[in-house]
Amino acid sequence: MSKNHTIKKLLIQKYGKGCFFEMARVAQRIEEMGGIKTYKKFLEEKRFKGQKISQQLTVHHLRHRSEGGDTSIENCVNIREVAHQYIHSLPREEEEIINNMFRSFKLNFAVLQGAEVVDHESVVLDSVAADNYIAIPLEDTTSEQYEQLRKQREKRNKLKNPTRAMKKRELQQLIDEEDYDR
Repeated sequence: MSKNHTIKKLLIQKYGKGCFFEMARVAQRIEEMGGIKTYKKFLEEKRFKGQKISQQLTVHHLRHRSEGGDTSIENCVNIREVAHQYIHSLPREEEEIINNMFRSFKLNFAVLQGAEVVDHESVVLDSVAADNYIAIPLEDTTSEQYEQLRKQREKRNKLKNPTRAMKKRELQQLIDEEDYDR
């Protein structure tokens, strides 16, 4: 039995049988973010028109094997074949954004399941272990950058779908401006 096959089974035992791409709602989150070629666009390309899309799960390495990533539960996710092709069709920076979504989903899943999750900042190391300690951040973006992106997204969404209160304020501004001009 290959390592990938073994990891696939272990991931199913731990996270359930399903595609991480769907469970983490990656396609929807990418559409909301904008700026990255969407999964929908990828499927609309010529090579997938009229073809039956495989539902076969494959193992995706969050850190590429070519970059020293191992085949382990921590570094792998199960995703459908076509989603795997989509991820690898993106530039490396955009692929890393999706990989961070997977990492975040796995961390949240562990917390929801009551698994013991240790914050790397709260770990106290002795001087011997400190030499072998490597801190790997879960997200490449700082909280300030994330907050800025979230605000930009909210602003875009409000402009597309204004609320009744927003329309009312806009109308009141127009009335006030009209009265001021008289």
